Amino acid sequence: MKFVIGHSATAGGILDRAIEAEDQKHGDFLRLPHVKGYLELSAKTKIYFATAVAMWDVEFYVKIDDDVHVNIGILLSCFKGKN
Repeated sequence: MKFVIGHSATAGGILDRAIEAEDQKHGDFLRLPHVKGYLELSAKTKIYFATAVAMWDVEFYVKIDDDVHVNIGILLSCFKGKN
């Protein structure tokens, strides 16, 4: 599992530093060359899918935002028996 995210509007700010620290610990982030912003939502989606498809040959791609609660148990049940 990878978390694909952009950058905050304040480069090098507290949010970017926190994400970089967590990425160093877990190595599960892919940072896109995209600055987060409400008016950039469609561009973010396009960059995400174009990058994900180019990098990984997988059966499913899931895009969520930070205002969405993901039920990991239900999501994982969708993948059982797919291997």
